[in-house]
Amino acid sequence: YFSMKPISRYLWSYLILNTGIFLFQAVMTLAISQYFGVPGEDIGYYLAIQWVLIAFNQGYLFSRFWTKKFTPYASIIGLHVIGMIVFMLMGTVQNWTFFVILWLGISPLSSLIGAFYTTEIIAHTDKKEAGGVNGILSSIGSITMIVGPLIGGFLLSTSIRTFWWTAFFVLISLLIMLSQRKKI
Repeated sequence: YFSMKPISRYLWSYLILNTGIFLFQAVMTLAISQYFGVPGEDIGYYLAIQWVLIAFNQGYLFSRFWTKKFTPYASIIGLHVIGMIVFMLMGTVQNWTFFVILWLGISPLSSLIGAFYTTEIIAHTDKKEAGGVNGILSSIGSITMIVGPLIGGFLLSTSIRTFWWTAFFVLISLLIMLSQRKKI
């Protein structure tokens, strides 16, 4: 599937993006505790708020707003750009309040990108291959759930801001998407 012309770049981009996202998600609570000294219980409250925002965004706004205002490809590109900027800022901010605003602000948006990728990839897939492509997308998710945390754990142990590396993975994924030569 990675060699199929219509979807190859999408799959590579999705693989790299998911690696960065899972790198971030796997070590986020440890990084927040390390960088800002926030206790785990407090982080749990912020995670609960994050998931309420994600549920509202996916369950309500996705079909009523996002898919009506933006094409899947434009959404993917826009979310990459916003994500890259936000993760770069998260890697540099020293103020906990500003960090929380960035973190909670990016969460609902990052929850959309997988749905937009799936929509765009399936649209460029022969209908006979759609089931196989869905399986590949699930496999990519599973692989990146292993690789991302391994990279994140290593980076966290080296005092390298993991958020910058997430921004780097998002940038590489964005460049692959832009190489599609498709109009937004």
